[in-house]
Amino acid sequence: MKLITGLIILAVLYSCSTTKQVKKEENVKSQTEYNFELSLDTKLFLEDLNKEQGEQNIDELKLTKEFTDKYNISGSPGAYDISGLIKINEQYNENDLAKLNIKTNSKVNEIVTVIIPLGSIDSFLELDGIKYFELTKKGVPKN
Repeated sequence: MKLITGLIILAVLYSCSTTKQVKKEENVKSQTEYNFELSLDTKLFLEDLNKEQGEQNIDELKLTKEFTDKYNISGSPGAYDISGLIKINEQYNENDLAKLNIKTNSKVNEIVTVIIPLGSIDSFLELDGIKYFELTKKGVPKN
């Protein structure tokens, strides 16, 4: 009887550990799908955006005010934009951004400021020529 109970406990423990391992591997895979490095705030934004979006089409998405304020999102439903900074490499081609309706502003050495339509975010994350992306944060005046 003790042997059977022991085997059952081992089977349960083994199944729990393999489930955790699979989930851990899936989580690692989802974090490395991009062609370039992302800031922690950007990773959190993408996770929150997926939750906020749910089953909605990104081009018809209606974001909450709390969400748009938290991530400094401008625009209106169907035309939301986020701004950020990219660090470019030798493969950078500004035309790749223009094709996605991404606006570039100032450029200093390897750093370029960008405004990205939310509808282009997935395609943007697959571009070559970028080393790093970071969302810009909303400025808060000091008292």
